[in-house]
Amino acid sequence: MNTWPLYKVLMASFWSYILIALIHARFFYNDIFCTAFFFAGYYILGAIYTNLFEYFWHRVAMHIGIPRLGVIKLSHLDHHRIFHGKDFRSRYGPYLEHISGVWYSFPILLSLHYLVALLILDHSAVLPFLMGSTNHYQMYETIHWYTHVDNNNFDKVIFHVPILRSIRKWEIKNHGEHHEKPDGRFNVTYPLGDWIAALVKWIISKYKRMMGLRSR
Repeated sequence: MNTWPLYKVLMASFWSYILIALIHARFFYNDIFCTAFFFAGYYILGAIYTNLFEYFWHRVAMHIGIPRLGVIKLSHLDHHRIFHGKDFRSRYGPYLEHISGVWYSFPILLSLHYLVALLILDHSAVLPFLMGSTNHYQMYETIHWYTHVDNNNFDKVIFHVPILRSIRKWEIKNHGEHHEKPDGRFNVTYPLGDWIAALVKWIISKYKRMMGLRSR
């Protein structure tokens, strides 16, 4: 089985973070040190942010479409067309080329987020925040890859651990339902973005219902 598409995006994300960390240390050396508690807090915040960005990117860029970035939606439509029905999980080589994103997308997004983080975060918080973001992205790509690859060693190992087995089965089922009916379940990892979107939708519906009753 050719795992090069996965390795390519994982390596690109790893080295892009290392490069940004070196640049940051070069220009802000006195501001990169922090306590373990501070580091952990911003690391978790970076992971949470990236989970929400995962939801947004999947729902908006890949399913609705962004002007001048239509290639993203078209590529994702190919992904849904290929991994559908009985072919949701496969080991067919040409299909596997359509699982991971292009290798350079995360380095570009990480660079843009680095510039924004410099403006809104303390300089000592930038690297732990972006590390949490990078690790979440790597987790996303890994989970998504093995969700579509049939009979893989990753799942064989995970399924030996009871708690992880239950989580992993839910991930596969959840993403499978998204492929069958792609109008929800946009998170591939933990569904924080899906939960928040559902809560906002519920609040809006309650508000509209309440305003409708008041107007009578």
